[in-house]
Amino acid sequence: MIHYSIPPLLFFLSFALLPLLGHQHQPMHPNIEQRLHQIDSSLLLRQYEQLKMHAFEARMKLDLLDLEPHNDSRESKQRKEFLSKRAKTLESEAAKIREHAIKLAEQNRIAQRKFHEQQRNLHQTRQTNQKDLPSSKQPEKKSECKKSECKTKKENQKK
Repeated sequence: MIHYSIPPLLFFLSFALLPLLGHQHQPMHPNIEQRLHQIDSSLLLRQYEQLKMHAFEARMKLDLLDLEPHNDSRESKQRKEFLSKRAKTLESEAAKIREHAIKLAEQNRIAQRKFHEQQRNLHQTRQTNQKDLPSSKQPEKKSECKKSECKTKKENQKK
């Protein structure tokens, strides 16, 4: 009994899923410029993360030096000064990279909008072109002549 019901079920499912297969949208592949923006953004974010982490470590070492009991020595002061400068430099570089990454992200957003707008316009153009094409069901209309032309043609035919 079961083996008789499986083929009709498969037949029905194949027809039910057939429209879904026909209307799959092709994934839009980003153009080269968009891909380069993505790579630049990724690298900038990694650099920003590393700079922030090193700045955090420098600040943490500076805080730990303050906790040491013999922090009055000249060597300790130089070490604190070095760590302080290092942390400031790393944070300023991280801020520059952050600003650059934000600008790059905005440029990427604008490029994506343009790309999607071009795709939308292309799709609309294709749709209007398909509507303009004469269908095989409708007979083509003959070009109508102007009234003055029709009168002259009729007069010529009478002669």
